[in-house]
Amino acid sequence: MNKKKIVIFGGQGFIGLNLAKYFLKYYKSQLILIGNKSSLKNKIFLKKERKRIIFCENDIFDLKKVEKLELKNSIVIFAALKKDKLKLKILNQIKNLLICLNNKQVRSFFLLSSVSVYGNFSKSLSENIKTKPLNDYAKNCLNIEKLCSKIFSKSLTNLIILRIAQPFGKFNLKYGLIEKILKFYLKKAKFTFNDIDLIRSHISALKLVKIIDNLSKKKINNEIINVANPFYVFSFNELIDKMNNILGFKRTINFKKQQYIIKKSICYATKLQKKYGIKFQNSFSFEIKEVIKYFRKYEWS
Repeated sequence: MNKKKIVIFGGQGFIGLNLAKYFLKYYKSQLILIGNKSSLKNKIFLKKERKRIIFCENDIFDLKKVEKLELKNSIVIFAALKKDKLKLKILNQIKNLLICLNNKQVRSFFLLSSVSVYGNFSKSLSENIKTKPLNDYAKNCLNIEKLCSKIFSKSLTNLIILRIAQPFGKFNLKYGLIEKILKFYLKKAKFTFNDIDLIRSHISALKLVKIIDNLSKKKINNEIINVANPFYVFSFNELIDKMNNILGFKRTINFKKQQYIIKKSICYATKLQKKYGIKFQNSFSFEIKEVIKYFRKYEWS
């Protein structure tokens, strides 16, 4: 991958920024970050890093700039799925974008989807389980998965669809559950916790990025892969207990009983381990402390 172009749609979002920082650190590749304009780039990227990045700060579905890019044999990562219901116009724009990328003969296309496409599951999810999308985000993911499979199925492009558990890590400025809990503990930010029985599988953003790097070096054609750390399956109570132990103190938690559409989502990523040899460690405490360091230095100072 050293001399390949890496294109990230949603390149200035949570996962996009983690991907960019990782590839800038470990590879000499040129990066193309496509996404809405952000004031964060000068804060997050060093001057020498910015020289290796092409920033396409526009509507990610606008083909005008994409069509001008030389993308043959590049690695494209689509990390820009929205939570709001996608209108037909947007779906058609995404379809045209995928067709454009296919015509440009990109080497690999990663779609970052979500395990939410399965709906509620209290047992370990496998890629063969029938999907039951229960919210707009899950439906968006599934619709784009189908578009990708249709467009790339007969091409030479390696299509890898990653159904990802709940991620946490640096640059998550919209705050997922774990970041909200940390801010609640460390900054005494107001936050009402809705459901004590909620169960989720998690994955650190850094581990996710390393998995994408690993898979990008393999020949994979039209594969759906679940991504989660099998050690990071926590109920809300378990998550709070772990935070108490990591931080060394407790805070009073206020609850407002409210049912989530997806209450239990448990994923062990068996295919990743058995077929692709990905290994996981239980380093939750270390990873949480790294997230705390980042937010204290850059966001909560």
